[in-house]
Amino acid sequence: MKNFQFSGKRQRFDSIMKKILIMICLFFITAPSFAQNPLSFFGPYFTFSDKKAKKLTASYYTKKKEKCNLKVNDGKLSYVKKEKKGKFHNFTLKAEPGKKYNFTVESMNPEMNGHKGILTIPSQAGFKFAAFGNTINAYPEFEKICSIVNNHQPSFFVHTGNMTLDSMSMGEWQKFFNYGSKLFSSTVFLPVVGGLDFYSTLWEKLFDVSNKRFPFYSYELPSCTLIVLNSGMYTGKDSTQYIWLVEELKKAQGKWKIVIFHHAPFSTTQNKNNPILAGINNNLIPLLETYKVDLVINGMDNLYEHSLKNGVTYITAGGASEIPDTPGGENPYRQKVFYAASSFVIFDVKPETITISVYDIQNQPVESFQLKK
Repeated sequence: MKNFQFSGKRQRFDSIMKKILIMICLFFITAPSFAQNPLSFFGPYFTFSDKKAKKLTASYYTKKKEKCNLKVNDGKLSYVKKEKKGKFHNFTLKAEPGKKYNFTVESMNPEMNGHKGILTIPSQAGFKFAAFGNTINAYPEFEKICSIVNNHQPSFFVHTGNMTLDSMSMGEWQKFFNYGSKLFSSTVFLPVVGGLDFYSTLWEKLFDVSNKRFPFYSYELPSCTLIVLNSGMYTGKDSTQYIWLVEELKKAQGKWKIVIFHHAPFSTTQNKNNPILAGINNNLIPLLETYKVDLVINGMDNLYEHSLKNGVTYITAGGASEIPDTPGGENPYRQKVFYAASSFVIFDVKPETITISVYDIQNQPVESFQLKK
């Protein structure tokens, strides 16, 4: 009887130990995932919060309401920006052209305390920015591209749309910001509403851009007027966005005019049949030609494509996905197409030139050319 009881206890002990070993193994298997996607916060990330890009907002999100401070070093002095308790933490700061800023979070949360950011604001002499898109279901590629792009030291980067699997989910935004943390903590971010993104009050809480009431906005940067549109909205000549765009183009101060929106008007993929493109080609393209826009940057297609029509250069920079779109038709304006998985574009803007350089995910050059004034 005693042997039977001992045997039963031994079996229970062995069963418990097996469960513990399984839990330990699961922990080590999933640990990288938790390291990439901590559950308590994400940030920092930065946006220009006024039209002249003389103010920027440093943003964090915490799952629980907390009080955070932000220590700022602008090269000459350090100061602390304080805030009230909350989940969305937005610190608005001055942004002087060409100046470098260092940021450090002060928080009671040990995971968040000490997190750093560093920015260099676009200067009059010139600046770089990056563009890529379509990061849905491509987080490993997104993480790698962000790391490589960061080595090019852009002052800001443009995501051309289709950012998360569910733009109404804070969990998905958490993945997005944490996988891209190397780039988000060292450049200003310009978000573009994609075909699979959804503009909402959550978008407004996350992104403090110059025109916070609408998903389209503009900046006057050194030598450059940069306009971001929401091409998923109605673009008829009687639309709010079209009327706003006309006024922005009329009063544009920059020597260069750059317009950014998600849907690529000229495509060699099956996406060229997207019904949204009819309105863009009938309404937006003639307007951009009338006001002599220099450069248009789009997403939509999982590839890189360079087109030229009536003096306007079009760049499709949607190639963050690991699966490129396949050919689906001819683009009569095409100059170059790159179907291979994962690519990004670097724009080097100077008063007289814009150098456009395209790289694959191994940082190998795909194409480079220059626009001149």
